[in-house]
Amino acid sequence: MNEREKDVKGAIKRLLKTLGWDYISNLQGIGCRKGVPDITAIPPEGPYVVWIEVKTTKGRLSQEQEVFITQLQNRGQHVMVIKGVCEVKKLEEFLMKHTKNLIAEA
Repeated sequence: MNEREKDVKGAIKRLLKTLGWDYISNLQGIGCRKGVPDITAIPPEGPYVVWIEVKTTKGRLSQEQEVFITQLQNRGQHVMVIKGVCEVKKLEEFLMKHTKNLIAEA
């Protein structure tokens, strides 16, 4: 069975809930401009967020996504591109490692 982006988003949302993070699903066409990452993850404490763009293992970033992600990074924002359920562990490691740093920066 082919992996769907919906499956990857579901795995990420379950992880965020488990870690005590809140999140916002950014739906293009409902107030979001093209290129905005799919999920904005909000840590349990602190003002910083992590922007998460979700793709399947075969998915590619659009030009609008590349531009927006670069703009976020240039502003000091934390951005992760997760390609497939297999990379959700990478996100978990990032969140566990950086949660304390995000709170300390506040």
